Amino acid sequence: MLLRKMLLHSKCNIFTNIRPDVSKSKIKQIPEDFLVEELTNTVPLEHGDFSLYLLEKKSITTPDAILRIQKSWKLDWRQISFGGLKDKHAVTTQFFTIKNGPQKNLDFSGIVVKYLGLISCPYDSSHITGNRFEVIIRNIKSEHAKKTEKVVNDLPSIGIPNYFDDQRFGSITSLKTEFIAKKMIIGDFEQALKMALTLPYVHDNKAAKKEKALLIQKWGDWAGLIKTLPRGHSRSIVQYLSLNPQDFKGASERLRPELGGIYVTAYQSYLWNNILARWIKFYFTEQDIFLIKLKLGSYPVVRFASNAKIKMMEEIFIPLPSSRLKMTEDDPFFKIINDVMVAEGLTLEEMKIPGTRKLFFSKGERKAFYFPTNIHYELFDDQFNKGKNAVRIGFDLPKGAYATLLVKCLQTLFWNN
Repeated sequence: MLLRKMLLHSKCNIFTNIRPDVSKSKIKQIPEDFLVEELTNTVPLEHGDFSLYLLEKKSITTPDAILRIQKSWKLDWRQISFGGLKDKHAVTTQFFTIKNGPQKNLDFSGIVVKYLGLISCPYDSSHITGNRFEVIIRNIKSEHAKKTEKVVNDLPSIGIPNYFDDQRFGSITSLKTEFIAKKMIIGDFEQALKMALTLPYVHDNKAAKKEKALLIQKWGDWAGLIKTLPRGHSRSIVQYLSLNPQDFKGASERLRPELGGIYVTAYQSYLWNNILARWIKFYFTEQDIFLIKLKLGSYPVVRFASNAKIKMMEEIFIPLPSSRLKMTEDDPFFKIINDVMVAEGLTLEEMKIPGTRKLFFSKGERKAFYFPTNIHYELFDDQFNKGKNAVRIGFDLPKGAYATLLVKCLQTLFWNN
């Protein structure tokens, strides 16, 4: 009851004049510094319509790896299903299925696919039980390395805010907080589509950069673009616009499903992060927290908490903001969520893409904090940074939790302790 009353009258601001010190420690100096193993209880059966595979990849995103597999085996993308996205700058393993897929292996640059057997349904996020990580943090000064045990052990014991980390947002934002999905919400489908097709992506190759430059230069000249664009996703949307010049909403619905989903979930994730940040900044004093730097701003992390507060943190779930979320004024998060929406110039009821069924915000909730398990570490001399130390840290996380967040917290504490 006390928590409810305090939250109802909260006037906190998630941003303060406190700035996090920039950590000079390094992660992902080489891909082998970040290892991820997807955990599942799924086992192959004697019969089933779906072939189960283990995907081992290095220095490539999950969607790009799946796309290469799709092209190599000449598959329809609708045959393929996987549970989660794994880091690009890492060595990772995860599972996926192909309906009536080939019962064989595949091995080419940065990708190894091992056929495991058959299962009765497509593999998705519900099959994931967690992820196992082994991360190396480098370039740590010796005086900071002496505090390794305290830093590694203390932080997980009070929980890590379950923020969506930078990889959730990729290249789908312009000027940091201009989201494609927000443009769709307010009905500006032309600008949303233009952003989706032309915003630069850090991993764009020469051909992609050229294609985006053409789209920017000739935007609106659909006939001209059809003549100059190579065959592919962008050209198919341009062809639709050449026949329906003003139907940007319809064209937006023709974005690849995985892209449309990324744009929508990215904006919802950004809002959810701000809701959690407001909760932490209200419930803990400045002395109890420190800030970590994420792509879209500085966000608070709890450093000190009583046992009572830790228990509360273990039990908190925060709803995902959408028009389908129905709340009353006595709900503990009612005021915080509405304050976040007001800051965006929107209401909760407006959190939907008007006039479209394919693009929508999910209804549900997300655990506010996660608590790593099976933590172990090893301190050693850093062979890549002379005179410095490195620490190898292993831990298990529940599905959906970002290991990079824990690492950023550790980096900040290594540098500032």
